[in-house]
Amino acid sequence: MKIKRISAFAAAVIFSAMIVSGCSNSTDNEQSSDKPSAESSISSAVSDEESSADEEISGEQSDNEESPVSSSSSQQSSEPAGSTITPAVWEATDSKGNSVYMMGTIHVADKDASVLPDYFESAYAKCDALAVECDTSSMDMDISAYAKLLYADGTTIKDHVPEEQYNTVVKELTDAGEYMSVFDYMKPVMWSDYVELAAASKAGLSADYGIDYNMLDRAKEEGKEILELESVEFQMNMMADLSDDIQTLLFKEIAEEGIIEDYSKELSELYDQWKKGEEITSDDEVTDESSVDEKDLELAEEYNKILVDDRNIGMAEKIKSYIDDGKKVMVLAGSAHFYGEGGIIKLLENDGYTIRRLTSEDAGNFAQSEQPSESGETQVESSAEVQTDPGVPRAA
Repeated sequence: MKIKRISAFAAAVIFSAMIVSGCSNSTDNEQSSDKPSAESSISSAVSDEESSADEEISGEQSDNEESPVSSSSSQQSSEPAGSTITPAVWEATDSKGNSVYMMGTIHVADKDASVLPDYFESAYAKCDALAVECDTSSMDMDISAYAKLLYADGTTIKDHVPEEQYNTVVKELTDAGEYMSVFDYMKPVMWSDYVELAAASKAGLSADYGIDYNMLDRAKEEGKEILELESVEFQMNMMADLSDDIQTLLFKEIAEEGIIEDYSKELSELYDQWKKGEEITSDDEVTDESSVDEKDLELAEEYNKILVDDRNIGMAEKIKSYIDDGKKVMVLAGSAHFYGEGGIIKLLENDGYTIRRLTSEDAGNFAQSEQPSESGETQVESSAEVQTDPGVPRAA
């Protein structure tokens, strides 16, 4: 049993990306001889990032460019752009015929994810609401919401992990051009995210193209209701409440030479699985458990239960409530949450819901709309294939 680590929390991925980008835009704090407080350093970084993002978005709008996940109602490119990916999308239906749609997502991606397949677009068009793990488009909340992820007692990460491990992780991040001194104020769970973001960048993936993040912007522009399976606060509290022993294990997991290179390869493989709609596998097994500390195995099992299994139950309950209430919802959650015996799909099936995976054939069926003719008879009109422009990413 090993830590399931890839893009676990949508909020953490976006927030970490904001800090990295914000710190990159602010060198004064890095060069100052006076140590700033943890909250002031992060607040400054986020402020810089938001300012940079505003400027970039303003520039994009002036050029009439679109966000990564484009709306079908926006200006289309002169040449049709079709989707090159086939991620898994399901329909979950109860005995009364009420149903919702669900797509497994990935929180970091590339331009391939800019245009989603026809069967997703057609299902999404039938929905009045979008449900996501948490509303990461509202990340401009008070920085104190993240205070639990910082050391508030005057210590830094150096006081909580072995020096050799600290030096290894700092070297990995420095070599990747990602290390910032402000990281030292943060707990190991955040360091794990920074290593992951560095690996994502090496693999050519970015939170800028994250499906959840961009679909949120699109849904809001289109006036769809936004629902949350969890919330930013829920995810942040869950990370902050991890025991000291688990936090120590998280840091130990990333304190290996070449870890960013290894993570990069894992992320590339997972992303390829997601694009093809294959079952997302987790790095949760060790070939030789005799070489692993028994306590570490127990802690990894506890962490994975908190990270995945318990959250799957909560997400499944929310999805069931949408179906039971007759809501037309497109549900987006990390792909790993849907698979396996403890995954959302199995949990819904166990409770009597019928799960069906969508295909391009469904897109044609969904596109047919029944409209009464002048004679009162029903005529079927098929809408044109959805075409979108990949556009360029906005700042995370």
